[in-house]
Amino acid sequence: MDGNVILSTVAAPNERYYSLPVEDRIAILSFMCNLAISSKAIHVHMESCEEQLTALRKEKIDVNRQKKQL
Repeated sequence: MDGNVILSTVAAPNERYYSLPVEDRIAILSFMCNLAISSKAIHVHMESCEEQLTALRKEKIDVNRQKKQL
């Protein structure tokens, strides 16, 4: 060597992600989704959304009844 030091920098994980094969990226995404779904916060949010959806469906039924009566 001529005394010059060549340093190689390792790319950050978010940069290396895009160089992974598609199958690996899908596996990572699947793992992260499963991890998120199993969290308490997500379950609480999904239950809240279900309750809101039920209330909206009942409201829609009432509105449709009122429209038919007109």
